[in-house]
Amino acid sequence: MKSLIVYYSHYGNTAFVTHKAWTELSKKGEADIFEVEYVDGKKNIIKRVFYRFFPFFVKIKPVPSDLSGYDILFLGVPVLAAHPSSALLKYIKSIQNIDNKRIICCYVFGIELSARHCATNISKILAKTGNPRITNIFIPWNNVHNVNFVDKILIEVINKLS
Repeated sequence: MKSLIVYYSHYGNTAFVTHKAWTELSKKGEADIFEVEYVDGKKNIIKRVFYRFFPFFVKIKPVPSDLSGYDILFLGVPVLAAHPSSALLKYIKSIQNIDNKRIICCYVFGIELSARHCATNISKILAKTGNPRITNIFIPWNNVHNVNFVDKILIEVINKLS
């Protein structure tokens, strides 16, 4: 089983969870991990606000988007105000060969309703480009560093898919 793990992280919480997922997926086979990054960095708040409303203008560093060589795509999604980051949204819209691929969307959130709204939107976007089999994981910020909580959820989901 070959996995592609792609994430964006604002403050490190999503990165922490995603690297835990990489550890678990690596036990099942080859796993490649990539962080989605803005070409011009995260620091310019004016551009980030602009990108929130016009995500097609976002420039991100190259990340593999062709899933033809992968069995699983794991997306690490930080949720802020019911939306993923603009950089991750740009990546999601670029994914190719998504038909019948298993996708795990891991939402790291502060407010559950916000995360559920974000999940609905991302599922709709992914469905426009093919027919993926999506599994959602929801991890509240206050449980990110509760290793037993995170490991249990990740192991359970990954074992079901493999």
